[in-house]
Amino acid sequence: FGESVTRQTTGSALHALSFGAYTDRVPPAQLDLVSLARNRRISRQLDFLDDVTRNGTNPEVAFDSSRIVRAIHELSDLMPDLDSQPVRERAAATLTRVRTLTPNPIIQADCLELLHAVNGHQAVASVVEPQ
Repeated sequence: FGESVTRQTTGSALHALSFGAYTDRVPPAQLDLVSLARNRRISRQLDFLDDVTRNGTNPEVAFDSSRIVRAIHELSDLMPDLDSQPVRERAAATLTRVRTLTPNPIIQADCLELLHAVNGHQAVASVVEPQ
């Protein structure tokens, strides 16, 4: 999760060249079940939001807006502790798509606030006027 392409390629090449004798493993000190659970929750929420935006139409047509808001709020809780730049970039792209496609001002504001946090800015309270 969040491993660079170079590291993945190197590990795969060493495994193949050693006929399976070498297997890249995480050192026991880095095996953190709390981080693993957090990473899985982030992946699950990003996968859901990717599904929401897959068709390129208003997400609320096919998905309940309260479920979308819950996914964004859960990501808000989880993202500050995340160090993986590729996952942060994925989150930023996904949130931008959700924000662009939804007409819901609450979801737009939540996405904007989380985008600021993902991009390393302080989360800001967004005021959105009704349309």
